Amino acid sequence: MKPFRLLLLPHLVFRKIASQIDLLALSLCSKKSRLAVKLSGIKPIRLSKQHISTSHSVILEFDHYWILWLLKIRKAVADVEKTFSTEFKIGEQIFKTRFNGNHDVLTSLCTDYYTATDQIVEYLKNTFNCELTRYIVSREGYPEYRQLITQTINNSKNCELVFGESGQKVNAEDIDFLFNNLKTDKMLRVSRRICENYQLQNVGFLRLD
Repeated sequence: MKPFRLLLLPHLVFRKIASQIDLLALSLCSKKSRLAVKLSGIKPIRLSKQHISTSHSVILEFDHYWILWLLKIRKAVADVEKTFSTEFKIGEQIFKTRFNGNHDVLTSLCTDYYTATDQIVEYLKNTFNCELTRYIVSREGYPEYRQLITQTINNSKNCELVFGESGQKVNAEDIDFLFNNLKTDKMLRVSRRICENYQLQNVGFLRLD
């Protein structure tokens, strides 16, 4: 069977086909394929960065599917060459990667979670002409979360903060900091239990799950 020259298709035909396939995987194939994805004009509905104790990842959501890009510290993996056989270059960093059974979930190795997610997010923003719209963080997963809020989230447009994680209570000190420092034009969602006897005030922008 001859190769199907997807990138040579007319724009409207390519866009129709591209909307049904994994655009991230296509963009990572070559510079030409990345440019084709960018020019297609297909945008995700949400781009999220997640830093909790059990997961450091980037989440890319489209209308009918989502992609989870997980990160692991390289020194914690025993057999890198065997289990992470694919490589992608983003900026100046090489990400050794594996696909977890399908192309909806992929895992890449890194030396630092925070730098790696920043690089991946910049790649996705540039490729899909979109912005980072949600942070999912906890005290355990992002120790510098206060600096993140005051210096990054507050200066971002249309940004949502999801705070907390499974099995962990959100303490009064953290809640007080969020109320006192997060700008009121931001959506705040506390995803886990708040400590007992905490009195909520000014909750117009707070969602409790």
